[in-house]
Amino acid sequence: SAASDVYKRQLFLRYRDIPEESLVTLQLSGKQICQAQGMNRRPLTTQEYRFLKQWGREKEIEIAV
Repeated sequence: SAASDVYKRQLFLRYRDIPEESLVTLQLSGKQICQAQGMNRRPLTTQEYRFLKQWGREKEIEIAV
């Protein structure tokens, strides 16, 4: 099926100066971020969401969270 042909991968949003600490885990499905959450399933902060939206625009990736 077409849905099973979509490539999925996990990405991690981290602070540049603290790369060993995972800030947000993202799930990329095709050209769409379909899931994003912080540690212990916390929702994104406003700052994280704004950054993600800007990054998505630059990379032509839809942010669907």
